[in-house]
Amino acid sequence: MADQPPEDLISSLYPPPPPYVKFFTNENVAKVKQLQKEGKTNEDISELKDLRFLVPPKPPARVNYRSFGDIWNFEDKFISLKDSGIQQLYENTPTARKSKGEAGATAGAGSGVVGETGADGTAATNSKR
Repeated sequence: MADQPPEDLISSLYPPPPPYVKFFTNENVAKVKQLQKEGKTNEDISELKDLRFLVPPKPPARVNYRSFGDIWNFEDKFISLKDSGIQQLYENTPTARKSKGEAGATAGAGSGVVGETGADGTAATNSKR
């Protein structure tokens, strides 16, 4: 019992860096840039032993992937209320929406709430109690 280390002793705060980090040197980055200027493709550069980790991987060819048993899409698709079977309570016109800048400017202008600024840039006070 006396020769065992305490249970709350931390042996390492951070994990060691991955082994491929040694390939990210200034010389290798300069080599990749030089090869790209010479017209070499990423496939050609990735065949070189020391430079293969400096070339970004190819984008996925599929539109979805599986993670933790669920299927996920790479691009989020926003469905309308009508498509999801929910009744829309407002008109779908471009004038019904205001941009964030317009909504913020009209809400804080002279509202008399503490912490907001008025149209002239001065801090509003809560004078009405």
